[in-house]
Amino acid sequence: MSKKVIISTFILIFTIGCTALFFLFTQPAVSPLHSQLQTQLQRLIHAEPSTQSSTTEPSTALIENTAATPSVTSVDESMPIDKKPDFENQSNPNQSDANPPDSAHHAPSSIDQQPVKALTEVKLTTERDWISTDGLYFLNLYTGKWNPNGTLFYLTKRGGVSFEGFQKGLEIKLKSFNPELSYEATPEYQLQGTLDITQNRFLATMINHYENTTRKVTFKPAIPIDHRPLLNFKFYGVEDPEWHRAWITKIEVIDKRNHDAVKQTLTGFKANDYAVNYADLDYDGYFDLILDVGERVEDDVMLFFRYDPTQQQFVKSTQWDHLDGRPTRYPQKQQLNFGQGILYQKMPNGQWKQVPCCYAD
Repeated sequence: MSKKVIISTFILIFTIGCTALFFLFTQPAVSPLHSQLQTQLQRLIHAEPSTQSSTTEPSTALIENTAATPSVTSVDESMPIDKKPDFENQSNPNQSDANPPDSAHHAPSSIDQQPVKALTEVKLTTERDWISTDGLYFLNLYTGKWNPNGTLFYLTKRGGVSFEGFQKGLEIKLKSFNPELSYEATPEYQLQGTLDITQNRFLATMINHYENTTRKVTFKPAIPIDHRPLLNFKFYGVEDPEWHRAWITKIEVIDKRNHDAVKQTLTGFKANDYAVNYADLDYDGYFDLILDVGERVEDDVMLFFRYDPTQQQFVKSTQWDHLDGRPTRYPQKQQLNFGQGILYQKMPNGQWKQVPCCYAD
């Protein structure tokens, strides 16, 4: 083949190639797929930079539609570019309903929206102060729960014995124990008998294992009074579903001596249902109501309702409002210990006086 023929052939091929490229980029496309790709290319060139975060996942629905059916766009073609649907704010079809948005997931539930109803599982503990009819013992006992506990003090000598046991109905069985050794120590005493709630007495049998003796003992109120009220309580309030507890907002005082009539209704507070004490706080012989109104378990903010025998009703007491904490009673000394070295003594004239802390047995 001559040199002229080779040069002519090369020129012909080059001319055909240039012509084909010219027609490809200057003539309108006839292929629908080519037209779609050309449109998407123009939008990418002229569109504004995206404000979407680089860490945000693209919508799964958008990806699936583009890949499966390329002839159908996910954005309405009649809609301007700056009016495209906001795929970032649309719900992801693969997102689980178990993880709602933070605003809904962390929204606290309000107990104010719960209905007020009767509360049947309020923990009410009665603290009783007794003295034996033979003048030998002073017994302080927490009753009204399955595991009553308390302390037996000697009146003819110094010291005392701790007791703990079981209560079923009005029957109480107690065994002495050493708080330092707990149940590893052999019980020195046993007390078992029947609680007489009408007269506030404990008719018991005392077994002294150390001396190997058994004797009958009757415990009577340490502070005798006439016309002792016999009361019961009905509690109402709202449940706190977040913390699986209830708040007491109303107490009906029931008079057992008057055909269970409602004697008084106490309101205007929100108290915990797990810590209601019924005890003689001011040592006048009448039981008072002590409510825990702290928001948290560790708050120990108390509300006191003192029983006024003159009015024959509970009256809100503000005497101890300036002190924090739940008072510990020392009934054998008629003292109240508020903790942190704060100890009050009831004087013979009925007044309270702060005394050096802390020794009371």
